[in-house]
Amino acid sequence: MEEAKGSLEILNKVFDNMFLKSGIFHNRDALRHDYIPNHLPHREDEIKYVGEVVAPLLLHNKASNLFIYGKPGTGKTAVVRFVFNALSKKANELRANIRCVMVNSRMEGSEYRILASISRQIGLSMPFTGLATAEVFRRIVNYVKGNNLYLLIALDEVDVIVKKEGENLLYELSRINENFSSHRVSFIGVSNEITFKQMLEPRILSTLSEEELVFKPYTSDELFDILMERAGEAFYDSVYEPSVIKYIAALSASEHGDARRAMDLLRVAAETAERDGKNVITMECVQEALRKIERDQVNEVIKTLPIQSKILLVSILRNLRDQRAQHTSGEIYGEYRSLVTNMGLESLTDRRLSSLLNELESAGIISSKIVNMGRYGRTKKYSLSVPQSHVVDALKEDGLLNGVLE
Repeated sequence: MEEAKGSLEILNKVFDNMFLKSGIFHNRDALRHDYIPNHLPHREDEIKYVGEVVAPLLLHNKASNLFIYGKPGTGKTAVVRFVFNALSKKANELRANIRCVMVNSRMEGSEYRILASISRQIGLSMPFTGLATAEVFRRIVNYVKGNNLYLLIALDEVDVIVKKEGENLLYELSRINENFSSHRVSFIGVSNEITFKQMLEPRILSTLSEEELVFKPYTSDELFDILMERAGEAFYDSVYEPSVIKYIAALSASEHGDARRAMDLLRVAAETAERDGKNVITMECVQEALRKIERDQVNEVIKTLPIQSKILLVSILRNLRDQRAQHTSGEIYGEYRSLVTNMGLESLTDRRLSSLLNELESAGIISSKIVNMGRYGRTKKYSLSVPQSHVVDALKEDGLLNGVLE
């Protein structure tokens, strides 16, 4: 009972401290991914382009369908949200019957849930499950007709649903205007993969990809401008130095040019300063935030791996005992087979293990290098790409591996 009381007191102190440590954040939401600022630096041309594509809807004319491509964090989603927000406000002023709908394909996860989300956003009640997708389409069409709507649909990360469930959703969207006497539904597809359109049949591309727009990664200077604007909204005055923001921008630009990850780093650095009771965000806060984000990312990737991939990682860790950073696939496979035998599991073929190693490399957990072995020829050697301690901590969460990690 005393322990429970002590735990509650600790928790209450944590909550109370939030009111004492309010000297850092002025508006936490300003660093959220779904926050829509009044200005998107260095995306003025893209905003203008998307705006020109959708503007005909204000006169109840046809808007061209559009595909937007670019790496994660290049402002694609932010620009579409920004334009949709402005278009909706202008439509209300003009009494134009336009509905703008944005759905993240990865978050919804299935064709049905995407359609259900579209339905709910336009005001049409739809059960979470239980209907055929053809019936959901029919209800959406009837609702658009019955309410004399002009509908603009954006599917974010559209490549995810196509990879998972095929082209049927896009095919139905490409044909949806056949149900109306005039063009009522326009489409914007947003993809992280430039090669996405190669997955689609020509008949779908010809209808849905009437216009295309590619977003380039942000440079260090551009990220600095973005972060400075968001910092001005998120934090109180004098809690950050431009030199710290410049460091985060340079770091993010060199690794990925991803504005979302740069803002995540700034946010976590600020939270670190807040927890430590500091009044300013220091370089040390940024370094600690980097370690935390990397640790969380490694943990997130590893915990979703199948057990055989985790055993391969344990095999790599065990090979590190000989103080060599790199090891051949043969050395890793040998340790792997010893482990699966002791665990009573079936051993995979070399071909399948090679495929799993490639997947671990694609996930950024390990890396490989071709090494010249002299008269023995060339061979590929593998090493960890992330701190060993992060990998061990993540693997410890799987109870099946408790006996093999010592």
